[in-house]
Formats: sequence, structure tokens, C-alpha cells
Amino acid sequence: MPSCSFQLQFSNASGAGWTLAARFADGCPELTLGSSPDADLFCQEPGVDPRHARFRLLDSMQIVIEAVHAESALRVNGASLEGPRPLADGD
Repeated sequence: MPSCSFQLQFSNASGAGWTLAARFADGCPELTLGSSPDADLFCQEPGVDPRHARFRLLDSMQIVIEAVHAESALRVNGASLEGPRPLADGD
């Protein structure tokens, strides 16, 4: 599987926002975002679990986001995430 780069745009409850660049390396179709220093995508914001979200790159080059644990709060475009969700450009 080829590599794939993307950008994540975040905002917290107070409205502060930031961007994080990410890349799936060749042969590694999964990235984990969390507050643990060993997470692939490190995020030290309040409310972020050590292993908070997982991004998977499908063979179709589609990126899917899902919570690592059911109690991890995730939102995409303001809507709560319930189960895995394919991401589209601009999400």
C-alpha cells in the first residue's frame, strides 16, 4: 500500500483550533491519536485519552476514523461519532 498524507484540523470546547499533519507510511495502514507519548499522533489536550482515535487507510485510499474505546468522545464536523466513519475531503 502506498503512503498517504493528510491534515487534521482540531478545535476544543473553548474554540481554540490547531492543525496536525499526518502520514501513513508504506505498509502501515493504521495510525493512533492520543495523549500517550507513544501514540502515532500525539495530542496533549484535556479530554484526549492515551489512545483516543484510530485512523485506518483502506486499499481504496479512503481514510476511516473510529474511537479506540467506546467512551472516547469524538466529533466530526460537530457531530458525535458512533462507530467507524469514512472521512471525506474537508471533514
